[in-house]
Amino acid sequence: MVFLNGCGLSAAGWNEVVAALEGRRVITLDRPGHNGTRAAGPPSLADETRLLAELLDAEAAPVVVVAHSMASFQAEAIARLRPERLVGVVLVDPSVPPPCARSSAAAGALASLAARMVRLGPVRGVAGRMLRAGMRSQTVRPQAIDSPRWRSLWSGEQALAAAAAEWLSYRDQAAQLLVLRARQKAPAPARVAVLEAPPFNGATAVVSLLSAFRTSRIRRVSGSRHLMMLDAPPVIVEEIERLS
Repeated sequence: MVFLNGCGLSAAGWNEVVAALEGRRVITLDRPGHNGTRAAGPPSLADETRLLAELLDAEAAPVVVVAHSMASFQAEAIARLRPERLVGVVLVDPSVPPPCARSSAAAGALASLAARMVRLGPVRGVAGRMLRAGMRSQTVRPQAIDSPRWRSLWSGEQALAAAAAEWLSYRDQAAQLLVLRARQKAPAPARVAVLEAPPFNGATAVVSLLSAFRTSRIRRVSGSRHLMMLDAPPVIVEEIERLS
């Protein structure tokens, strides 16, 4: 199993899911900006997918890719480019690319500005409080956001800079995914389970999600919010086991 984090999150968010997969080989990834590293700027879908392809090529057997939120772009890209390395994909409350997403030349400059700003204590404090509040609103267990494994995401300088860079790359990554879809002109040749948390997507977004893959189904998890790895880890584990 390979776990991909949503925007601004770290691999530690998957701890409860991973603990329930005892005996299975599990790989979790952290992007630059976590664990003492520094983000170089907004990530690109091409670079993220290339890194993932190299990791999968080092594995002896195909894997299940589990992707949260914005990481769904990367999961779909690898399913299109390296389908032979996948057993299937679990998308955990995934992002849906806007139908007319366009790249922005300003993302890099804005990410550099954000990285400089969070070096200032007062700015870092305000940004951290805003991110913490946003995270707390995305789970039915808001107290978990104050635990040590989550606190570094909204209080650390490098993590905040990385979160800003990832958020600023959203439209670029969505645009790159749309280009890949248009070039292939066919669904990704992979099985996918989509886990959706309230507020549920409308029909157009659901069709976009499901039609992107050859074999797909959606499961709505009414007792969860966006941070489903906190709210409904057994549901994620169940879908992983079903695919594998």
